[in-house]
Amino acid sequence: MSGRTGRLPVPPARITRVLLAIIALGLLGATAFGLWHVVVGGLVNGNARAAAFGAVLALVAGVTLAAGVWLSHRRRSGAS
Repeated sequence: MSGRTGRLPVPPARITRVLLAIIALGLLGATAFGLWHVVVGGLVNGNARAAAFGAVLALVAGVTLAAGVWLSHRRRSGAS
């Protein structure tokens, strides 16, 4: 036996926070990427497909991020 106790070196709550932060940053990046397509692809270059792609991407990622933030605050405040 190697003497391990089976415990994680980092508390699970901290791992969860780090994973949620990574997901939030990914969603924020996807929102920015979508808005970039709307501005540069759609408005500057006149590419309607790029603008539509960017709008849908920004909308889906932004709404998902906003819902996550709302749920997080609701959970912390204890509201039901």
